[in-house]
Amino acid sequence: MTALNALQQIINQFCEDGTFKPVELEMQSSETVALVKIRSNPQRFLANIFDGDWAELASHPDPGPIRVLRVIQGNDEVVRAILRQGRALYAYPFL
Repeated sequence: MTALNALQQIINQFCEDGTFKPVELEMQSSETVALVKIRSNPQRFLANIFDGDWAELASHPDPGPIRVLRVIQGNDEVVRAILRQGRALYAYPFL
């Protein structure tokens, strides 16, 4: 199973029953473009982190391990996974 398929399953499970379990995934180079860097590094993950201009569209994670930290629904009604690689946070999906 690809990392993107696993991410979609994690999001689907969250939408179905509200549960989420942190997990580490292995991103392939072809998958990294689907994740975008979050401009801020908030102390808490609240829906408003996806308000306004929150994404660095040209910045993606490196291939390799990445940890899924949280799944939340933004004020725009999109359910996203928040992931960490190194010091940076990434989101999937962008839209």
